[in-house]
Amino acid sequence: MAHSNVNSGYYRLEVKLKQRNKHSAVACASYRSDEDLYSERDGLTKSFRKHSVKPETFILKPEHAPNWTLDRERLWNEVEKIEKHEKAQLAREVLLSIPKELDENEQSELIRRYVQNEFVNRGMVADVAIHRDDENNPHAHVLLTMRPFKENGKWDSKSKRVQKLDSNGKPVFNSKGQRVTVSVKTTDWDSKKTLVKWRENWAKELNKTMVKKGINLSFSDKKYEEQGLKKLPLFRLSRQAYYLEKKAKEEAEISGVKYEPVTHFGKQNKLIQEYNSLLLKEESTLAEIKQVQNEIHIQNPEQIKAINFIAEFDNEMPLSKREKDAYSLVRKRAKMDVDFAVARKVFIEASEGNIKKKIDNMNAKLQAKKYYINNILKPEYVHDKGIKFSKSVGFEPDYFNDYVSKKIEEYNKLESEINKLEQVRNDLLEKAKIVLMRETSKVNAVFEYIYHDNMVHDKFTSPTLRYSAVQSFVKEGEKAKVYNNYVGQKNVEKYYNKLARLKSPKDKFIEINDNLIRNLYAYRLYDRNINRWIKYEQELEKGNNPQVPLNSGTHSSSVESRELARRMVLHYRDMLENQLPQIKSKYNFDERLSLKDTVEILTGEQVEVDHLYGNRENIFNNEYDSQATKYCLIDSKQYNQINNMENPHEIHSQNSGSDSIASSILDGLFKADHDNNYYKTKKKKRKINGKYKTIDENENDF
Repeated sequence: MAHSNVNSGYYRLEVKLKQRNKHSAVACASYRSDEDLYSERDGLTKSFRKHSVKPETFILKPEHAPNWTLDRERLWNEVEKIEKHEKAQLAREVLLSIPKELDENEQSELIRRYVQNEFVNRGMVADVAIHRDDENNPHAHVLLTMRPFKENGKWDSKSKRVQKLDSNGKPVFNSKGQRVTVSVKTTDWDSKKTLVKWRENWAKELNKTMVKKGINLSFSDKKYEEQGLKKLPLFRLSRQAYYLEKKAKEEAEISGVKYEPVTHFGKQNKLIQEYNSLLLKEESTLAEIKQVQNEIHIQNPEQIKAINFIAEFDNEMPLSKREKDAYSLVRKRAKMDVDFAVARKVFIEASEGNIKKKIDNMNAKLQAKKYYINNILKPEYVHDKGIKFSKSVGFEPDYFNDYVSKKIEEYNKLESEINKLEQVRNDLLEKAKIVLMRETSKVNAVFEYIYHDNMVHDKFTSPTLRYSAVQSFVKEGEKAKVYNNYVGQKNVEKYYNKLARLKSPKDKFIEINDNLIRNLYAYRLYDRNINRWIKYEQELEKGNNPQVPLNSGTHSSSVESRELARRMVLHYRDMLENQLPQIKSKYNFDERLSLKDTVEILTGEQVEVDHLYGNRENIFNNEYDSQATKYCLIDSKQYNQINNMENPHEIHSQNSGSDSIASSILDGLFKADHDNNYYKTKKKKRKINGKYKTIDENENDF
């Protein structure tokens, strides 16, 4: 049990680097100071939503630094001019918490004194902004320049070349007899010792001020564990959670009731405060401490710090209007809070998910409808005004023109629907990309905060792996281990496997093949319906009173649907052939492999309809044409389709009845839907010497 006669104050000193490829120094200064600053780098004026309380700002400089460094806009524009490398470090930011027990003048004096002694006297220019939006959390942002100034007021170098010496202090020469030099920094500002000293001196400055002001608080730069305490840091609230808690406090005051936290982390903070308070009371019992401790979900201080870093990322980099709109749409689409996994899922969905599938399918139908109008109905009209066609499908010849107009209207309506849906998809894709880019930056920043080992960085390079490693630590406190393959680490693998995946070329190829087979079955289904109508009409001609074919649409709709299915078969067959070169290249297949062999290898199944993968022009030679027994469409020669087989509908009807025919055909028609993920459970096979053998396969991650 820990106890003390002096209350422990809240200590915080954090140091972060602002890199050129991730940040704008002008934007950082603008946000912290509440000033609109013009950036020469991109020609934009940096402006952010103002803080509820105007920050107190000032700039401190070394004596030999030029006076223009006191001009905030020019200072950071000059920094971006001198730090030209893409990965150059533009500024160092030091975040300091300030005791709320001090008044504003005392807070300002404390910060000025510390910044002058630790940073300015070492040669840095310090741009300071003291924020007091929350009266319980005053703090200072100190932006520091990364290179010193020479005595003449010019920028100095960050590093210089010096002679390399061996262990005996003698100069080292290369094989050509030339002196070997190494690069060394001109300052010690980046050293770990300097950072430790800054932390120690901030704690000393705080304690000295408390004694001087007679305030009963003590501060330590040591971690709680190093102090012999088991305290926990508080969770840092996100901007949204902060305002929810603020609103709850105001409502409680108005109602005259005790304020109770309303957000998850707000409630956890209350428990942590109670737990930390019990540790300092002599009368606290172990049972009391354990009871509160058990209600705290995360008890690892490092986990809490990582979660706080995520909240701080969003607080320090507020969303622009464009990003807010993007997050709003993605959140609405996903119906949950947005993180990297959600952003990635929505982006992939927009790229190749159901909306994309629907648009592709509608476009294929649009082209099929266009073909039906131009190559079926138009020739029939030219031939005999559509009289023969009309009689064959069972409606009055006078209706033919209306029928054609109706088909054209359907075509135009479908085209309009596609255009609208494409606009929706393009908007979602654009906004999902914006969100994914920001969430990827956040993942990289958090990963680098948690993992400091270069070996971990080398192993976890993609955002998906980094996100999985971050989640493993933030959710479970388990860090990724560099000496294990990440797949073998169940805590990382669990989050990795939950991420959505982009379709591989194999996925897309098999999906196209499924559509090809589905539409061939659709052709047969509608041809069977035509056969039913022909038999029905034959019975009528004999003077009989046959039963109207059920579940077969109309004769004309069956003809149209069958011809559309015919065009869709050819459409997906063309798509397969277009994908074939990429498939062979991707999986190192023999160039001599046929389309049929490739389909069998990727699906792991024997092809049942051989002629579907043979000569494209002869696909329908081996498909029965029911209408050929009674009538032919004018352009039937273009199909090169001749019935050289018995009517399969008649054969099946005699054996199993029409109901079983419908059942078997529909089963085949929707087979691909049931087997959508079939290939994912199968290992890849290759045909070797006439037999299929399992081979290894590696898929690239997004």
